[in-house]
Amino acid sequence: NLRVRFFAGGCPYTYTADIVIAVNPYAWFPQLYTDEMRKEYLVFDRSRLAPHVYATSSNAYSGLQETQTDQAILVSGESGAGKTETVKILMAHLALIASSDDSSHIRRIVESNPLLESFGNAQTV
Repeated sequence: NLRVRFFAGGCPYTYTADIVIAVNPYAWFPQLYTDEMRKEYLVFDRSRLAPHVYATSSNAYSGLQETQTDQAILVSGESGAGKTETVKILMAHLALIASSDDSSHIRRIVESNPLLESFGNAQTV
């Protein structure tokens, strides 16, 4: 399924149950990370939307709002698999959701990424 999606239209994401699986395309697909795309996933109706890392951040935020309990997102993969880039995308989307477009709030959340990387010793040079 992921192979078909990737080679058919350059989409590196697919679902397996509640998990988003991604393949590192070693290229940037700007059409996947537009403001319109970010906003689509704010409403998060997974059945109508294509698999995307934004679904993960939207689901985590929805869980936080609904249950009032901490949420966790696990990003796993081999060296060079795109974990750091994925976390940056997730954090930027979470910042957007949480801040209602307050740019200072977004900046503070995104800038915390080096701190998170230091805990996991996962910084890619």
